[in-house]
Amino acid sequence: MRISGSRIDPVHDRLWVDRRLAAFGRPTSKSCYLMPMSLDHIVCKCPHRSRLVGQLSTDHGFQVLPGFRWNDQLLSEGVRFSNGPFIDVFDWPEMKAPFEPLLAIEADLASTEIAAKKQGWSLHVSMRHQAPVAERPPWSILSFSRGQGFISSLFIIEYDDSPDAWQNEQFCGLLYRRSNEHKSAAELASIEVLTADASTSLAQLDKLGLAPIPLLNFKSAQAATDHIRAIHYRDFDGGSHSLLI
Repeated sequence: MRISGSRIDPVHDRLWVDRRLAAFGRPTSKSCYLMPMSLDHIVCKCPHRSRLVGQLSTDHGFQVLPGFRWNDQLLSEGVRFSNGPFIDVFDWPEMKAPFEPLLAIEADLASTEIAAKKQGWSLHVSMRHQAPVAERPPWSILSFSRGQGFISSLFIIEYDDSPDAWQNEQFCGLLYRRSNEHKSAAELASIEVLTADASTSLAQLDKLGLAPIPLLNFKSAQAATDHIRAIHYRDFDGGSHSLLI
């Protein structure tokens, strides 16, 4: 379900752009960039991880897949939809403040960083090649600081699909593999996002070169903060279901 993003205006300092692209191992800049992107997954944290994924498996036939491991302990598990995206669920103690779900967009990190810097947004980049070999994931991530609107509810992920990148058992759970044999029969229909101003949230995505994203459904609600409210999906019998998060 890949789609093409918007073109973004070139920044004025081409040398700076070229340096950033080179740091990401990308070809040097041209007059503008076209950023291939797709909706990748949703990160959730809840007090009863096994109960949530177990219910999805029992009620709707999802295959529960292992996700992230640390020191031989399974820290996350989830389910993958037939059209690609997956839900990654971590345990989150009840005594902590509620964790707002995060939306992962697969896109080109170098181009996204250029666009975000142009807007003056605060961000953090974790490049896979900068991590110690023993802790190196098969992906790089760009995340946004809190308090910047809808973009603070998402992060950008870029995968390294080379076989060598997928040797670390911590990050090689079946949930993260994009093989068709591990996908469920259920199809992701939409992700509902509550926001105080849908046009502002869409404008932020557009400025990153990531709009529109067809499966995102923005709903304006008075005094709402930007957050993912529900995941809507269809099972193999055509029935519609919603997972409130």
